[in-house]
Amino acid sequence: MTIKVEVLDNRRNQLGEGPTSSGEKNNHIQWCDIYGRKIRWQNLITGQTGEFATNEDVGFQIPRVHGGEVLGTANGPVLRDLDGTLHKLPTRVEADGKPDATLLRWNDAKIASNGDLFLGTMAYQNQKDEGSFYRLTKDGKKLEKLFDKVAISNGMDWTKDNSRMFYIDTLTMKVEVFDYKPLQSKVIENRRRSEEHTSELQSPDHLVCRLLLEK
Repeated sequence: MTIKVEVLDNRRNQLGEGPTSSGEKNNHIQWCDIYGRKIRWQNLITGQTGEFATNEDVGFQIPRVHGGEVLGTANGPVLRDLDGTLHKLPTRVEADGKPDATLLRWNDAKIASNGDLFLGTMAYQNQKDEGSFYRLTKDGKKLEKLFDKVAISNGMDWTKDNSRMFYIDTLTMKVEVFDYKPLQSKVIENRRRSEEHTSELQSPDHLVCRLLLEK
């Protein structure tokens, strides 16, 4: 299968990551410039563009239903309103019970069908086993560490029937899969290597189940 790639936006990013689509007919495309500390967007219909700055490196941005974003600022996450007002959310210090032992930042995040936010960390120098993987509950009140010893927490997605969750730790050179049980206290379990992905993967990053997994 041939995939055509073209430039969407000519603005230069120091490290462009985490694109999302939202709004009417998913025409609002938005992404992070992690080290440039900017959130940038473009409307696919009108061509209008815009951006706003963040006060820290920002590893992810998730649009909210009624406007604004959840931002993965390095020491966040935080909620941002449309007018730029920021609201604190539970931090890693609260979830872990101690400060980070290594300089870390958030890297990637995705919303599950029930509204929970899954998010992970990585070390700035890409050291192995320094990051962790977390879940922020839909109400924004609890940040829970699910597991540690992560290098670069990256892409995640769910099967169409919502029974499995896929996850990438880039430096492991593989895609892993969990049984996903959102109604139970242990929401992910039975971690194993995904059989849908083979050894030709080198450094997997983002993940889209619709393209990679559904037959």
